[in-house]
Amino acid sequence: MFGLSFALIPTLPQLASPAVAAVAIDPASLSAPAAPSPVVMACKTGEVDLNHAPSATLQTLPTPDGSPLSAPAAAQIIAGRPYLRPSDLKSPAVTGVTKNHVTLWTQRDLVCATPIFIQASDATSVPVTPNVCTNSSQADLNNRNHYPRFVSLFGRPTADRVLSGMPYPSVINA
Repeated sequence: MFGLSFALIPTLPQLASPAVAAVAIDPASLSAPAAPSPVVMACKTGEVDLNHAPSATLQTLPTPDGSPLSAPAAAQIIAGRPYLRPSDLKSPAVTGVTKNHVTLWTQRDLVCATPIFIQASDATSVPVTPNVCTNSSQADLNNRNHYPRFVSLFGRPTADRVLSGMPYPSVINA
């Protein structure tokens, strides 16, 4: 009554043809994604720490035109703390500090951004970082109150390990 055609189903010899083999992906051509830059825990000698330097020290940084950083820009850098890395300074984060400023400072090893630590309620030091949790379904790895979320996301044994490893300077270290 109904005629079915199986002509479109490939046979084994057709599957082994060069046309099909050409579609295969060469594993050697694949590359791993670039690792994010790590959080700096200590500045090199001579670097200005964007999270700890006073205004006068920030004003010693050169601008791309060779003049020193202005007092208003230094004040904005201080007001915008903490920074995870120097690239967080780019406009619009700090008016007057452009990608050119950050490139100049990082290429010359003039700046770094070390974490700011505060004393937590349980007497541990916790790094102060910008709130990267953008909605209520996300969990902050440095917030012990998010333990129930850790359990639902990872299971109790992993959630316990997350808690015991606090504080984390970044997700990379978790």
